[in-house]
Amino acid sequence: LEYPLDKLVINRIVNVTGDCGYSVCELQGGEFGPLFTVRGGGILGISKLAFTNFRSQGQASVVMNGEAEQDAGAVMISDCSFSHNHGYYGVIYTEGDVIIRDSIMTANTAQYGGVLHVRYVVAMNSEDYDGPSISISGSNVEGNAAVEGGGVLYCECGSNDCARGLGCEISVSGSNLKNNLAKDPLRSSEITSGTDGGVVRVSKVAATIIVNNSNMENNTAHGEGGVVYSDQKDCILKITDSWMVNNSAEANGGVAAVDRYSCVLITGSVMFHNHASLNGAVEGGSLDLWSQNGAVVNANAESSITINGSIAVDNNASQAGGVLCCSLESHVIITESRVMLNSAEVCLVVGQLP
Repeated sequence: LEYPLDKLVINRIVNVTGDCGYSVCELQGGEFGPLFTVRGGGILGISKLAFTNFRSQGQASVVMNGEAEQDAGAVMISDCSFSHNHGYYGVIYTEGDVIIRDSIMTANTAQYGGVLHVRYVVAMNSEDYDGPSISISGSNVEGNAAVEGGGVLYCECGSNDCARGLGCEISVSGSNLKNNLAKDPLRSSEITSGTDGGVVRVSKVAATIIVNNSNMENNTAHGEGGVVYSDQKDCILKITDSWMVNNSAEANGGVAAVDRYSCVLITGSVMFHNHASLNGAVEGGSLDLWSQNGAVVNANAESSITINGSIAVDNNASQAGGVLCCSLESHVIITESRVMLNSAEVCLVVGQLP
């Protein structure tokens, strides 16, 4: 370990564990920037610690994994709590893998990604195109917010070669995602471009997002995608054995808004009382497929949406597609599912436009 005045630099395997008997040790932060910086392939493990009121104006509030073109390492967190922290890049900024288990993340705020800011970087002339892998399991993630989208997680391209890479992989299992928000508080009276993804926002990089056995409830985006938003083609979104309840977007996609050539698969899940509202455009109550340049529907979207063994009840869109809104060239398959009491101005279940 090296000890600068404002942070600990991790460039090897380091485990930091709280030892407070049966309780979690609490660390009170301040305005001094991230506590840990991981680089040079280091591995940081943190367990049984609570981080409260850590603040950073230009970086992440607690962990920077990868900085100033240093090689990123990995971060593993278990039985921890992060609450009321504020960083420009969330609680954790990472260019490498992050695993979070059995932890609590509440009331954290950021400009980009309330808890996690993930940057996918492909080094010049590199043959390794694998992007960061983010795993959240057995955790409660509630009441986090970000101004520029991704109330919980923001994933973006950090180099000029993201198109040739595999992108980011994000998995959530056995977790509660509730009351997270993407919104600019200074522009509360209007739908705000960029404040997308109440839970996850993916920007200019391919992503695979897998959600299993989780609850997504009362998440809100002041732009697109109450839970998930992606502006990059070829997004893969798989939701299994999960609940999506009362999520909303001021624009399109009360649960998800994804770009063209994407694949959405929902299995054994419940979609109840999700809402999308945008005057003068077309949106889907539960899922919305729209073009990358900001148009709501792309005629050449060619995306695939499959809903199997699921329930969609009482979802609402102000205009088209009470459950789905997609382009004419997309493929929609709904099997062994109950779809009822959904509402929209046009097309109560599936809205399609040429």
